[in-house]
Amino acid sequence: MKGRRMFLVLAVAGIATAVFFLVQSAQSDVVYYLTPSEATSRRAEFPDGRRFRLAGLVAPGSVSESGGQYRFTVTDGADGVPVLLTATPPQLFGEDVTVLLDGYWEDGVFVSDQALIQHEETYEAPQEASVEARG
Repeated sequence: MKGRRMFLVLAVAGIATAVFFLVQSAQSDVVYYLTPSEATSRRAEFPDGRRFRLAGLVAPGSVSESGGQYRFTVTDGADGVPVLLTATPPQLFGEDVTVLLDGYWEDGVFVSDQALIQHEETYEAPQEASVEARG
């Protein structure tokens, strides 16, 4: 009886430990991002150099390129954040495109070294010319 009770205690302790590490691992894998409004209102929580992710829409008319670096503004419709992208932008990057940027504040500018864009998840093959049109 005593051996069975000890086994049960050890089994419960082992399961509890496994659950604890699983939860810790899952929390560290979750990546949060801030909208431009959240980033500006929570500026004190992210001093210069502290990394976080910023997501929003590239504002129309704000994109410029110089020396392989891109400057633009990311907006959520309520607020805008100036961005300096030091990496090569994704292929479909442009105005009115939703971006997810990884970077940090530096003197009031969000400096990013990685940019991802949101795109449609569905793919439609191009329409082939109909048999009648081919003649």
